[in-house]
Amino acid sequence: MGVGYDTDLDAVLPLIREAALSVPRVLRDPGPNAVLDSFGSDALQITLGYWIADPDNGTLNVRGQVNLAIWHALKRNDIEIPFPQRVLHWAEGAAPPPAVTPPAVRKPQNVPARDAAEDAGD
Repeated sequence: MGVGYDTDLDAVLPLIREAALSVPRVLRDPGPNAVLDSFGSDALQITLGYWIADPDNGTLNVRGQVNLAIWHALKRNDIEIPFPQRVLHWAEGAAPPPAVTPPAVRKPQNVPARDAAEDAGD
């Protein structure tokens, strides 16, 4: 997962660990570990590792519960997961391109009108 470059990692890493521990199937020993994994183009990438005792009972549901707990914890603490961003620089003297707008939605042409008898099921 990614957090913004202005995020206090000393606060967010323990928060992520605690969120994982709130899921009953996540083991306390060894406990979860959240680490700064890499410096992404749009965010600091954090990796969370945790253990469960019963993988035969499925792992997808645990992962979903952990992710939801993390999302709630980040939201409660006003920590944003950043969207990708791009900065465009125009060459000196060049005008930016005109705004791109989607084409207007066209109404279908030459659609035969429905007969009232068709609507009645006759």
